[in-house]
Amino acid sequence: MTNIAPELPPPGLPPAPEGGDILVQSGWRLAVREFAENKLAVLGLAALVFFVLFCYLGPLVYHGGLSSDLEAVNLPPGPGHPLGTDNQGFDVLEELMVGGQSALEIGFLSAVIGMVWGRTGTGGRSSRSESASSWS
Repeated sequence: MTNIAPELPPPGLPPAPEGGDILVQSGWRLAVREFAENKLAVLGLAALVFFVLFCYLGPLVYHGGLSSDLEAVNLPPGPGHPLGTDNQGFDVLEELMVGGQSALEIGFLSAVIGMVWGRTGTGGRSSRSESASSWS
């Protein structure tokens, strides 16, 4: 025997609009809503934004330029150097900011190269070399 009764919507869903109108959302709005529901994705985006701001805006606000101070070699963390200095007198916090710029640039470039390479479908190989290297 078949059930001909309509299924009830799950609890918590808003009621259907009056007059049977269909609510249409753009693809971008739907994508943002789905992204915002994923807590790990939001946390990852927040971490990425933090590191980009730390590495690119931090050196503009903090001191301003890597310079060695030979009188401040191997200093512990303190008011002038929050993370201390290294054995050549460089401020460790400033080195982290500048070094993070290179790491972020390499990471973004690697992601772009991977997307372009993957988009071509063959990974840069010609059909002749692909047929020779295939298992079948």
